[in-house]
Amino acid sequence: MKQTFLSGATLAAPVMLVALPLVFILLQAIFPHFSAGSLGDAFGGIPALLADPQLPAMLGGTLWIAAGVALVSVMIGLPLGILRGMFSLPLPRLWDLLFLIPFLTPPYISALSWMLALQSRAICSS
Repeated sequence: MKQTFLSGATLAAPVMLVALPLVFILLQAIFPHFSAGSLGDAFGGIPALLADPQLPAMLGGTLWIAAGVALVSVMIGLPLGILRGMFSLPLPRLWDLLFLIPFLTPPYISALSWMLALQSRAICSS
């Protein structure tokens, strides 16, 4: 009984902390008036989005940023990985810990999703 409860709690925690905010964001994207409690007008915001004259510039900027981030990540990560893997560095556990810092980004995104879901005039507010 105790093991089943622990397994259920272990499964419920990621669902509550990650899956529910992502589902909320997805529903908000599909149903433009979802935060007002309406499931009508599915995909109704897409024509206005595609008609926006700034869309190509915004999309281009997003793609340039993504390419730049990928390039800088490879330029930083590849030499550090080679350095850590091929040479005996002092304090190897500290280097391993420092290399794990970028993996702290997903919890930040999850926290941001919760803030969006629980802000004033959000679906979870009264």
